[in-house]
Amino acid sequence: MLCIGSSAHAAAMKRGFASDPQVRSGLIRMYAESGSTEASKWVYDEIEFPDVVMTTAMVCGLAEAGGVDSACGLFDRMPDRDVVAWNAMIAGYNLVGQPREALGIFNRMRSDGVLGNESTLGSVLSACSRLGALDCGEWVHGFIKRGGLRLSVALGTVLIDMYSKCGHVDGVMEVFNSMREKNVFTWNAAIGGLSMNGASVACLELFHSMLEHGVELNEVTFVSVLRGCAVAGMVDQGVEIFESMRRLHQIEPTLEHYGCMVDLYGRAGQLGEAINFILRCPSSRMWARGAHCSMRVGCTVTKLWVSLL
Repeated sequence: MLCIGSSAHAAAMKRGFASDPQVRSGLIRMYAESGSTEASKWVYDEIEFPDVVMTTAMVCGLAEAGGVDSACGLFDRMPDRDVVAWNAMIAGYNLVGQPREALGIFNRMRSDGVLGNESTLGSVLSACSRLGALDCGEWVHGFIKRGGLRLSVALGTVLIDMYSKCGHVDGVMEVFNSMREKNVFTWNAAIGGLSMNGASVACLELFHSMLEHGVELNEVTFVSVLRGCAVAGMVDQGVEIFESMRRLHQIEPTLEHYGCMVDLYGRAGQLGEAINFILRCPSSRMWARGAHCSMRVGCTVTKLWVSLL
């Protein structure tokens, strides 16, 4: 992409329209998205009087490349900021793992009276999820309801994830049940949220509802529901679901699924069954890798092998 973009830049300069505002904005974004922020800065610095569109393009490019400090400096100098620039800063801070700063930008945005859009709310909810900031997440949810905004599949799924990470099971189900449209990611988010918060019965019920609705399951679906079975000690249900992966859904179990089954047996105190399950697995090397992939499963496996000594 960078090679093609550089060629387009050279052609624009040769034909004399590289100074066109739209062309310059496009070049700034193109270089930034290609990972060449220095080239983006060069194009931007060549502009004597950059307008809002050009500066926003530069802010977006820097933020998307992880250069939030540089982006913030430029952002703060902007006399006028549109929602695109605000969104870029919020998403940029999320990108570099600074959710608290992302929420700080959102609060400034609100103070300036700038109305956000779906992209804004999605980024803010992601920051809330990382921080466990339930109050802020509930404010966003309330804002959506008060404004009569349509709860899209993407926004609803992020909202479910926020409530899950904040331990609010009722919030998970309220959002899920209010959504007119759902996809597999929405179902997985709700099942995973119920599972991680110990609502195993509701998790299993939602899994069966997913089957009844004819939604195509994937690997993540089974990880979530098997974890729910493990937490509740639902051994028979877990075994049945695991065995259905290949038989009914043509999904090959991965290391994570096998780990869930070992955890299921281990939590239920069925150490003999857990050891037999390990011995029946396709490869013993899987458990060596498992200790690196999951500390919890690695510890369970270690305890089981020690019990044999």
